[in-house]
Amino acid sequence: MAQIEIVLEKQLLTIQNREVISSGDVNYDSCRFAFDESWEGYVKTAVFYQERQKVYYAVLDNEDICYIPAPAIVKASPLYIGVFGVKGNKILTSAMDSIPIVEGAVSGEEVDIEPSETVFAAIIAHYQVILDAITEANRELEETHKLIAEQNRILETINAFDVVEVASRIDEVEEKMSIHNNLARELVEREIILRDVPIRFTEGVCEIHNELITDESLCDVYFDEYAYELAAKALILVSSYAGYLRITCSENIKEELNADILVRRY
Repeated sequence: MAQIEIVLEKQLLTIQNREVISSGDVNYDSCRFAFDESWEGYVKTAVFYQERQKVYYAVLDNEDICYIPAPAIVKASPLYIGVFGVKGNKILTSAMDSIPIVEGAVSGEEVDIEPSETVFAAIIAHYQVILDAITEANRELEETHKLIAEQNRILETINAFDVVEVASRIDEVEEKMSIHNNLARELVEREIILRDVPIRFTEGVCEIHNELITDESLCDVYFDEYAYELAAKALILVSSYAGYLRITCSENIKEELNADILVRRY
């Protein structure tokens, strides 16, 4: 098993070793990344390709390690490796470096493999916060259900003088359950995703109109694989206003791009 050691100093990516990797390997070779402090807090995804038109992605685990996607090493040709990170509306990209891939006993096209997973890392990061909050709310709901079960047991044994006190306690439990249900509903409704939004820049500016967007919204744009290759070359800034958001681009991108837009409303 080959493991490629890669060091990131700001946006400079350097491959530290040149292990022998054969074409046709599947879930066998891996990369381990070491990042400096400039990458702290970013959700990081590795980028692999032998041809610019066929880019594959792999999310780094908690130890900043990932397997090299099998479709990225299907032939004896240089493998280019990079990484990008997402934090809020910030995207940090690295330079690319390459390693040689030698001819294997079988070619990658002859191996039955599943396609590599396309990753929207930032959306995962944002929704993990919501899932954690809902998990906590569900945990408290389980505790309230236990309280209700206890109240039912008490009701079976109480006498007439206990009725008012028990009824009061049940009312408190029901009120707590209502609060938690409202909290879970609010968390889910606070964030929405506008999917497959076409983006075309005119003089470096594109406006997306939607009544769900307010001037206090935080909006993040996540390009698909093809659009990301173009957008990664530029500085993309997103600003929200009442009823629309404005996307500005530092490069003159003429092609129409496609993206999902995450709208967080407060």
